[in-house]
Amino acid sequence: MAVEEKEFELRRKVAISTRFLAHLGILDYLGSVSARLHGSDRIWVVSAFGTRNPSRLGTKLRDVVCIDLDGRVLEGDQDPTFEWRQHVEIYRARPDVGSVVHTHQKMAKAFGIVERDILPLLHIQSKIVAKPIPFFSSATFVSTKERAQLLPQTLGDPYVCHLRNHGVVVEVRVVEEATINTISLEQLAEMTYITAVLGKPRVVPQADIEALAAATSDLDTWTYYSHMVPTEDLE
Repeated sequence: MAVEEKEFELRRKVAISTRFLAHLGILDYLGSVSARLHGSDRIWVVSAFGTRNPSRLGTKLRDVVCIDLDGRVLEGDQDPTFEWRQHVEIYRARPDVGSVVHTHQKMAKAFGIVERDILPLLHIQSKIVAKPIPFFSSATFVSTKERAQLLPQTLGDPYVCHLRNHGVVVEVRVVEEATINTISLEQLAEMTYITAVLGKPRVVPQADIEALAAATSDLDTWTYYSHMVPTEDLE
């Protein structure tokens, strides 16, 4: 596949991810999704919320712009999300990362506020919290270069981070994985809360988490969720 085709597919996946994360109530008007082709500094990121893009539910290809590591728009006629710096500084620091999702999802954010661990309680989803999630101490917007450069230092393995009193950041290799991990995080946070109310939660053993991760694919889950929203009107 030619580079142009690969980038078009990335742009399309960013738009689809934005649509169904909004559909699920995980992504609001300030959340953002981005992706880059490995080995490239061209980043496809959702545009800033505004009159051209009044709802993340209706995100189109025109609402996904290409920027470089300095935030210059290379393709598209809109401004990128105003927290674009957190995306580019993660990409700058982590050459292995191919996608970043930033959300303000309710349940996961609540655990970040009280500094409580989200537990591995669901079989397939638990890989995202197999290790404790670190906390980024600032609740302000990650919109300056200095603040954004601190974020990759906080992110751990598997590259998830609480932004205290703000939201979460998920970064991984591809858009599909970053998106599904973001959904899994919210499901796990909800289950951690419910089971704590009911009794003593029993976590999935590490050996089972590893076996399930090896036996399942985020691409299958992506296919399921991507059919929840229309995609024929992306262009």
